[in-house]
Amino acid sequence: MSIPSFDEILERAQLNQAPDKSPFEPLPGEWFLAGPIPGGRLQQAAKLPGRALHAWLTVLWAYQQKGRLYGVKVTNRDLDQFGVLEDAGRRALAALEQAGLIEVNRHSGCSPWVKVIATSAADAALEDTAPDSTGAQ
Repeated sequence: MSIPSFDEILERAQLNQAPDKSPFEPLPGEWFLAGPIPGGRLQQAAKLPGRALHAWLTVLWAYQQKGRLYGVKVTNRDLDQFGVLEDAGRRALAALEQAGLIEVNRHSGCSPWVKVIATSAADAALEDTAPDSTGAQ
């Protein structure tokens, strides 16, 4: 076993240095989801059945892409980009609506218009569904 040279030690040290860019930084031309994204809302969506988390991310992405603050039309094409099929998307949006995360306006033959509910309203909906501390329901 030989003693490593100074150049070998320096090379190993350079390999162990922090990368120049964060692993979360998007590649040039790649889209990204901007924040802030409330962690509680994200966790709540993640606990819902089926593709609810995928649909929640689709809604957040649609808000960002379409630049709207008062609501967005969420199309089947939008949902498909996040791996959500048409029927699963309908169920997922219903689950998100039931959980108090979004409001959905549906019209026959049209894509639903979705509005993210403000945090305090979503918290109130969450408290309504949470069991009390005594365990009684």
